[in-house]
Amino acid sequence: MRVAILLSLISSSYGSTQSVGVTGKVFCKNKPLGRTALQLFDRWLILSDKLMTTGLSDESGSFMIRGTTSGFFSIRPELRIYHRCNYNGVRTCSNLE
Repeated sequence: MRVAILLSLISSSYGSTQSVGVTGKVFCKNKPLGRTALQLFDRWLILSDKLMTTGLSDESGSFMIRGTTSGFFSIRPELRIYHRCNYNGVRTCSNLE
């Protein structure tokens, strides 16, 4: 039991903490889209993406979302916006660089 706890403490202390923030406004047909679901992920090449945080846009469509994670490699942030504008299913907005 002591070995497992020691190993988990060692592995968590060697990764660097990284943060990313995104500010914006969501529109649908030139009108602000309020109460829109947002998720900020750290994209991984091999494993499944890591959810850093979730949020909602306010009534005017504005949002500010910030996520933090730790790891050995640089984060690859991806903002996913879930909406029903011109509804054809769930849509994703990405490529934050």
